[in-house]
Amino acid sequence: MAARRSSRPIWGRLESGLVAPQGTVSDLSLSSSQTYLQIKEKGLAIERLYEESNVPLAKTSELAQLIRVAKALSDAWLMGQEGELPVSVLFRVAVLDRIAGAVLPLRALPDRTRFLTALNSGI
Repeated sequence: MAARRSSRPIWGRLESGLVAPQGTVSDLSLSSSQTYLQIKEKGLAIERLYEESNVPLAKTSELAQLIRVAKALSDAWLMGQEGELPVSVLFRVAVLDRIAGAVLPLRALPDRTRFLTALNSGI
């Protein structure tokens, strides 16, 4: 993710009529240029990781729901139907992207099943 930083002065009028700086406003934001399809692919990779690890991903789990939402958003975007989805879908897909960043590296661990099981159960 790319970080953007900016700061600017806050100007205010004094009783004398002069305009003087009275502080600063700063902003730090992170931005990502990933497509919805890329995030959907991360969700599919999580599903594969669970399958390869022989850990069932409960269909009612929050993680499974986030993956379904990512699939729906990607498919709707590709079909030109993204306007029909609520804005909350974007936030849920962003959450999945962050979770994927933590879960997918587990692929390299030999004892990943305990972590995947804990994530699946919400612990």
